[in-house]
Amino acid sequence: MNSRIISIQVIKEDNEPTLQTIRDIDDLPVLDNIPLTTGFGVYKANEFLRSLNTGLAIKFENYYQYNELIKNVNKILETIREDL
Repeated sequence: MNSRIISIQVIKEDNEPTLQTIRDIDDLPVLDNIPLTTGFGVYKANEFLRSLNTGLAIKFENYYQYNELIKNVNKILETIREDL
């Protein structure tokens, strides 16, 4: 199974902040949404982001900071994709 991340972003779903990931698994797009309105949701999102091994400190302080963190994760992932 081949898998790669296409994008990660914070969106509003049902007017609530949500971490959305779009992945390509065997040439099929897969959309995952993790609500960021509960401690458990933030925990799941942080664990996912840490699993990417970007070297960034993954933590949630506020929504603005988290959105900036996600942008930085995307920049790192784009650089990795370009190097492949």
